[in-house]
Formats: sequence, structure tokens, C-alpha cells
Amino acid sequence: MTAPPFESLALDHLLLHVRGMEAAERFYCGVLGCSMKHRLEQYAMAELSAGIVLVDTDDPKGSWALEGTNPGRNVDHFAIRTSDWDEAAMRAWLAEHDVAIE
Repeated sequence: MTAPPFESLALDHLLLHVRGMEAAERFYCGVLGCSMKHRLEQYAMAELSAGIVLVDTDDPKGSWALEGTNPGRNVDHFAIRTSDWDEAAMRAWLAEHDVAIE
């Protein structure tokens, strides 16, 4: 196997669907010690810091982040921070490994 055209550096963020933004903030900030970075009220989202990783929360009531997701699903996605990469090389690498680009 050849090396990918990028280097994985760290986990960048998680996006979690929550039931109630105030309750989520109390839990993640008050209980787990995260800190509020940004409130994105227009998207019913908040961005919390857990050290160097961001935990994004969104409220399922009308949020754009839920479009196309299955009901009852909590983790929407996680993102890995990478080094800089060339788009053509990245697309070729993913295609070579049968990864669909949506």
C-alpha cells in the first residue's frame, strides 16, 4: 500500500446531535469541563472546546446539520485534521480505495 497524499495530524472535531442546547452545555461544560467557543444560533449549533478538539453540538429542531440523517442518530460525523493536500491527488487516492465522495 502506498502512503496517502496527506498526513493525519489530529482529530479536528465531532458533531453531536443533542436534545436541548442548554442541557448539552451544562453537561459538556459543567460536568466534562469543556468551554464554549462559539454559539451559532442561526444554525442551532454550539462549538465547544475539549482541549485541542472541538465538540460541535446541534439541536435537532430545524437545524440544517440534520438534513439527510437518520432519526435517533447521535454522532453525525467526526473530522480528522490533515496536512495540506492537493485536491486531484486526494480524489484519486479516495477513488483508489473505493471511498465515495458525496
